[in-house]
Amino acid sequence: MGKKIISIPRLPQAHEDQIIWKNKQNGKFSVKNAYIVDQLDRFQPLCRLWKWIWHPSIHPRIATWLWRVLNEVFPFKGRLPFISDKACCFCGGNEESSLHLFRDCPFAKAVWLLGEFPIRVDVISGNSITQFIENLVSNLPILKPHVTLLYSAVFHGKFGAKGINQGSNVQILMGLFLPLVKAGIAVILVNQEDNIWFYTSQCVSSPSALDAETQAILYGLSWASKLNWKDIVLFSDCQVAISAFAKNICIPDWRTTHLSYAILDIVKSFSSCNFCSPKTDKSSEDGENERLRFGVSSMQGWRASMEDAHSAHPDLDTSTSLFGVYDGHGGKAVAKFCAKYLHQQVLKHEDYMAGDIGSALQKCFLRMDEMMRGQKGWRELAILGDNLDKVSGVIEGLIWSPRGGQAKRGELSNHVEDWPSEEGPHSDFDGPNCGSTACVAVIRNKQLVVANAGDSRCVISRKGQAYNLSKDHKPDLEVEKDRILKAGGYIQVGRINGSLNLTRAIGDVEFKQNKHLTAEKQIVTANPDINTIELCDDDEFLVLACDGIWDCMSSQQLVDYVRDQLKEETKLSAICEKVFDRCVAPTAGGEGCDNMTMILVQFKKPINNGDASVDGQIPS
Repeated sequence: MGKKIISIPRLPQAHEDQIIWKNKQNGKFSVKNAYIVDQLDRFQPLCRLWKWIWHPSIHPRIATWLWRVLNEVFPFKGRLPFISDKACCFCGGNEESSLHLFRDCPFAKAVWLLGEFPIRVDVISGNSITQFIENLVSNLPILKPHVTLLYSAVFHGKFGAKGINQGSNVQILMGLFLPLVKAGIAVILVNQEDNIWFYTSQCVSSPSALDAETQAILYGLSWASKLNWKDIVLFSDCQVAISAFAKNICIPDWRTTHLSYAILDIVKSFSSCNFCSPKTDKSSEDGENERLRFGVSSMQGWRASMEDAHSAHPDLDTSTSLFGVYDGHGGKAVAKFCAKYLHQQVLKHEDYMAGDIGSALQKCFLRMDEMMRGQKGWRELAILGDNLDKVSGVIEGLIWSPRGGQAKRGELSNHVEDWPSEEGPHSDFDGPNCGSTACVAVIRNKQLVVANAGDSRCVISRKGQAYNLSKDHKPDLEVEKDRILKAGGYIQVGRINGSLNLTRAIGDVEFKQNKHLTAEKQIVTANPDINTIELCDDDEFLVLACDGIWDCMSSQQLVDYVRDQLKEETKLSAICEKVFDRCVAPTAGGEGCDNMTMILVQFKKPINNGDASVDGQIPS
């Protein structure tokens, strides 16, 4: 008993002792929680397996990954009907399934056997991956952390070669949990004045992932204090801790209270200590012509990088304006590619020259996927991206010469003949696995044409009434669900193949692999919905924005807010900025934490067509 008392973490001397209710994470007593504890035997016990997976000692990243394995979310060959060769990628023998890949494959057996604790998985029974893991955990109660590490090894072996999560989740997770409830923590200090980097790592005792993350923060701040640094900016992916310390309060978990107080005390020794917070710097632009004026702004927010892009061309030609919002996912390259090239393709397309704007937009959306293939597509994406491939892309552009002149005359019919193919090491590049939504509005005289693929949105204000000119393409829409299932995909937890939460996008080539289907019928398609309306005097302004805005405000709420701001503010980009400030979340997590991009277009009067309607809707 004495040893147990001594082992209790003590608060720093400057802080008073506290009474803790240990049955709740935040340590606060409530009648409800006391009742639950008293009546615990009446409630259904949690499934043993799920209780283990979501245990605090298992890092959230690896718990989520293992949950996806058990729910058969990963695209193993046996689950993809459009792939004819279903043999295992390692042994080339049996059909590739989750159970085969993690238990029956010779490669998997070797990984299990050669681990720190040799395990013969061929003696562990189970007709499904869930049964196998349940039996494995039951037989190996003291080795649970190592089960997750070995599963990571198998997963990394399968997907690492394709560049999925390389140098990211898997490698970090495999170094996180060590025997006897130990954790490896790493700290990097950067002196920005001298551009000198310091780094170190150590093994610490830690009962949970949150505790380990907090120890790492304390270790880094203590080190900076010893170096006599005064102005500190701290970055960590533990948003629970960062959000708390940014407010100068403890983490809402009583088990880390002593660490929280120690961190808050050290913070006082610095001249300034800024915990990572949303990047609220805005990039804004305004412009106008005789027909309209516009304002556009974008903000990174809580995201680690900015993946949105936009294009604003009030004078695409003498009578036409084009505005577009592109919301990237998995990287910024595709969004920037669309912002750079889509309007160029539209302007030179033969349908556009013939006056059919809708057809030109539809074909140019699909054309983006074609242009991003091959050596030139890879090189352009590499240059526009945010990784080490950027340098390679520039170099390869200097080495490999175009071969467009070798193409037969007419080979690029219906396409702009300014995208010659190139020879090079990436000539067989199928396209990017990252992607982007695209919501584009083209205004010519009294005509407005909107093309949309994804969940960015275009809204028009007509006499103060909001009308959606685009439809959010989500997996719960019947027409989208029908196409996905027919193409061989599936929907799980509201996501395509358990991964993507929108059904139309440019890029995302991994969902466009069925060679027997046209581009319009793939699991994910870049084929846009086209909506054409006639503008009238009652039309006030147009808004194009990514889902970072629409997650926080409805179409009508945004229209109402913009109309109120227009009474006092004349600069349209400033109104966009105020929308961001209204939407951005005070802490990380949930709505208001996405990148934000918004284009506000105000029509100049008069348009003189008072009886026009919006796509068949009753005008207000």
